[in-house]
Amino acid sequence: MYLFLLLIFPLSLIYAVFSNDQKGKLLTVLFAAGLAAVISAFNFFFMYFDAYSGRNFLWYFLSVFADDFILPALCYVFYFFFSKRERASKCSSLLLFLLSFYAVYIPYLVLRGFPPFSYFELFIKPLLYLALSTSVSLEITAALNQSSKSRLPRFLFYIITIFSPAFIEAAWRFMLPFGTWTILAFVYLVYSVWRVLRNKKQVADLFNSVVSAVFAKFSL
Repeated sequence: MYLFLLLIFPLSLIYAVFSNDQKGKLLTVLFAAGLAAVISAFNFFFMYFDAYSGRNFLWYFLSVFADDFILPALCYVFYFFFSKRERASKCSSLLLFLLSFYAVYIPYLVLRGFPPFSYFELFIKPLLYLALSTSVSLEITAALNQSSKSRLPRFLFYIITIFSPAFIEAAWRFMLPFGTWTILAFVYLVYSVWRVLRNKKQVADLFNSVVSAVFAKFSL
């Protein structure tokens, strides 16, 4: 029951590593995963967690957004400014950083709660943040390659991308009517898949690199 939660990010990370030809990518993976492990351990041993029982939708949404996105984003900013790698290399490693961080952090956020865990916590939340990781990295890459005039629409899509998972979780927690969170989650995940499929050349190159690596390993 917990396998999906525990494996979705590591498997996605392995898949992403083959698509990134930058040097030092393993250091990025180890740094992000190690940082997430330290933060999770610190929170587990020294911070008290109690499930939110209030009725303030906005407060819950902002707290989830801060925990689930702002903290990893600050960790990436720390990595970005203190790493000695080239700027382009650090930008291209954003996906690896987020996947490595969330591979540790998302299971911690879910399992620190109180069982039994819901379908949303075990399946939908990991998918939302996997979609967030891929969408954010693609949006930033696209923004860097576009002219300044076309960056405003891209920026608006970026804002929607980063706020949606926390809003969807708040909608689920407060049980908004008409299946609001289900519809929003479906639209968000479909949009993320569409963004990835738009990069057909990247997907094809990634598939070829994975197949080549597998054949190379078994031919030794």
